[in-house]
Amino acid sequence: MDGSKLKNFIDIGVVLGFHGHQHTTEIIRDYSNIIEEKRIVIFSAGTLCGGPEELPVGQNRQYNIIEIEADSESNKHLKVILHTREKTYNSSSENPIWAKGRIESTNISFFATHIPKPIQITSNNDDLFDIEVLIRERKYEEAEERLLKLDLSNPFVRKFLLKCLIQSEDHKTDHETICKIYYPPQNNEETVYLLNYLLQLNDKDMMAKCIKHPFIKDSNDPTVKELRTKIENYLS
Repeated sequence: MDGSKLKNFIDIGVVLGFHGHQHTTEIIRDYSNIIEEKRIVIFSAGTLCGGPEELPVGQNRQYNIIEIEADSESNKHLKVILHTREKTYNSSSENPIWAKGRIESTNISFFATHIPKPIQITSNNDDLFDIEVLIRERKYEEAEERLLKLDLSNPFVRKFLLKCLIQSEDHKTDHETICKIYYPPQNNEETVYLLNYLLQLNDKDMMAKCIKHPFIKDSNDPTVKELRTKIENYLS
């Protein structure tokens, strides 16, 4: 799986993923973004209905059971348990008998982990749906005007607004508002936008403030590092 795509998923807050098409035993993949203290856990399932011709040598039919429940010890996390099931070698493909499966080449049949609770969007659902339609229709200024009236700490609002600001050639948002919304940035995409914006404005004071922020200062993202170095050289 392409690591850059996983990085994008991490940046937008995806914490749990599933994939198949490998016809192999379940694989657990845990990718971390140490700087932002974010991670994504990905579960891979084997093949449920394939026969001997579709399955790799040594692999049986398999399926997963996923349990997601509230963590009794934390209000901020959910407990996720992966259980694997596999057809026994002695049973037929037409009438399989299911037993505990294996994760990768181990004899372990289950895996438990914790993920952050998903962000609850309890309001503005209709607004965000309408705004997404406006963005697809390239009505960026109208979408921007509506987004600025919503909760600007909401990552979906921030994501849509950033797209509008990038696409709109003549947005009405002033310098102070941009800095208020996107400083400090919540992910690398926001960081890149903010630093480029400040470079265009030649705002040295705000640039100096940004590159000292731990999120930006410690980032290992190649684009952020390049912009950070560019600003450091510019200010020196």
